[in-house]
Amino acid sequence: MKRVVVIGGRGYLGSKAVRALRAAEGVEVAVAGRAGPVRVDLARPETFEALVGFDVVVDASSSHAVSPAALARFCLERGLVLLEASSDRTAVEPLLEAHRGVDAPGAVVLGAGIFTGLSNLVAAEALRRLPGATSLSLAVSSSPFSGAGDATVALMSDALRVPTRSYRGGLAIDGPSVGPGPEVEFPGGARRPTLHVPFPEPAMLHASTGVPEVVMYFAPRPAFLRTAFLATPLSVVQSAAFGVYLRTVFGALRSVFLEDVPCEVELVARASRRDEHVDVGLVAADGMEAGGVAVAALALALLERRPRGLAMIDEVVSLEAALATMQRLAPEVSVRRALPR
Repeated sequence: MKRVVVIGGRGYLGSKAVRALRAAEGVEVAVAGRAGPVRVDLARPETFEALVGFDVVVDASSSHAVSPAALARFCLERGLVLLEASSDRTAVEPLLEAHRGVDAPGAVVLGAGIFTGLSNLVAAEALRRLPGATSLSLAVSSSPFSGAGDATVALMSDALRVPTRSYRGGLAIDGPSVGPGPEVEFPGGARRPTLHVPFPEPAMLHASTGVPEVVMYFAPRPAFLRTAFLATPLSVVQSAAFGVYLRTVFGALRSVFLEDVPCEVELVARASRRDEHVDVGLVAADGMEAGGVAVAALALALLERRPRGLAMIDEVVSLEAALATMQRLAPEVSVRRALPR
């Protein structure tokens, strides 16, 4: 029997991943944390020995609270397979820079959940459908208020202090933490104005696909949030005080009014080559529920195909395979492929 352990498996996202994993046949699922039978504290590397013996380690903890760097080193050195679910650019990109191309007994796979995770697979699918594409744009539409856990709220609030990153001509271009993006047509048929905000996917996709131009945008819902962010001076947006303010407001709205309100997530990727374009879209009726099932599906993929060193999730599994596994694990969770109209 294969064994999977989920660090942070009692948290908002992790608990959904554990529930989905337990629907898989022939898989033993354990939860790791500072308490319980598998005791792991990411701030204390000496506790990582408890992970030895598991076939896949899933990190669904808050990388915003504790960096996964030490855990990644341990797994690489000890021959373990780690699936890192962080969407924090300040956590993901240092792992990419430190371990990409380095041979190691173990593996670290970046990208799990909705974004990162399915977002990477949607983008890779668009590129697969247009061989020789020279540019890639990726956009996500969701609400920062509903259907999220405390760690996600903290990440969204503090990420606005981090520069954006895109790629042009194969070179990394850093820009302001918040800027205007184009209007994007999403799979649901709506055209939404976007923001350019910090995401780790551009660096991940540039590394995994080699496409020379990559950019990612966010369309917040309700749309007035875009206007509010753009109207706020950048010096204020990047201040620690503003991050605390956003965390307080977002957290209060989530916990008081919207904790159990599903948040639809729409993803759309466009691969381009001269005047040719290929779009691939995905819609999840409940983004956090789908995110947990996606984590489970991607962890199961690693049981079948074990990489070495550091890899991105789109180098390990295809969008089609991930969606098929998600459907098998949780047919009641609505995740569908759709194109912009």
